[in-house]
Amino acid sequence: MPIITAPPTVKPLAIKVEPKTKSDELRLRIALTEFAAADPSFGFFVDTESGETILEGQSELHLEMKVHALMKDRVIPVVMGAPCIAYRETLRRPASSEFTSHRNQEFARVVLQVVPGVRGTGEIYSSAIADTSSCAKYAPSVEKGVRSVLANGMLLGYPMMDVAVSWTDGSADKHSTSAAAFEIAARGAMKEACSSAGIELLEPVMKVNVKSSVEYKSVIISDLHSRRASNIAHVTDSGSVTISADVPLALLFGYVSQLASCTHGSAQPTMQYDHYAVVPRNMSSGPGDYLSDIDKRA
Repeated sequence: MPIITAPPTVKPLAIKVEPKTKSDELRLRIALTEFAAADPSFGFFVDTESGETILEGQSELHLEMKVHALMKDRVIPVVMGAPCIAYRETLRRPASSEFTSHRNQEFARVVLQVVPGVRGTGEIYSSAIADTSSCAKYAPSVEKGVRSVLANGMLLGYPMMDVAVSWTDGSADKHSTSAAAFEIAARGAMKEACSSAGIELLEPVMKVNVKSSVEYKSVIISDLHSRRASNIAHVTDSGSVTISADVPLALLFGYVSQLASCTHGSAQPTMQYDHYAVVPRNMSSGPGDYLSDIDKRA
């Protein structure tokens, strides 16, 4: 059985589960809460729009083990959906935008600057508005508008990551403005700035290590190449070989079974989340056929 590890805050894979009977809904939530408390690399949430329960983890095996525990240990029959990769979106370059809202005759003006961050830095929001400014009291509304765009993405609906956003200027009319107007203006400025910056799709990449008999080295490496692997390296020692590579998680579905088949069960794989990377635009596979026309959509 492969060993799968990852930092507790990174959960690159998700599946949908639902109890077969309504009477098991509460038991399901209680069990999942206990699982998450015992395993920081596992999480779950209930989609506010669909009401679906989504499990998040490190791999197919990781999530399959949780579902097995639900059904066998807790005796909660569930229906499981297909695995879903936790893609993310980010910016290509810095940009800024000014947006003025006149909705319902309420005036609000917001100027934002967006900058792509170093991978792994997360989402950073800051304000350069002086406390004495006429619009300073609307800072929570501006931040709410910005974070709503970050949460829903701009390209394919995936959350944005590694983005720094700064509120650099704004103005209000003391007779005709509101918190809602500033939230609307912030969303508009954020969308325009991100569109100008351009959007990249990010995918989780796993560090894969395989130990096997040296006779299977070429077979293993060839299979890794077919999975868009990079940074492939190998060390041979006393008839055995250890091969390492960075492989997109999206191309690792079924990998353990395939590896066992082509090495007659002799290979010992391990997988660990490593980083997010930009999905190559010259590839023909990816969510929403994004890769063939990314420039049009961004």
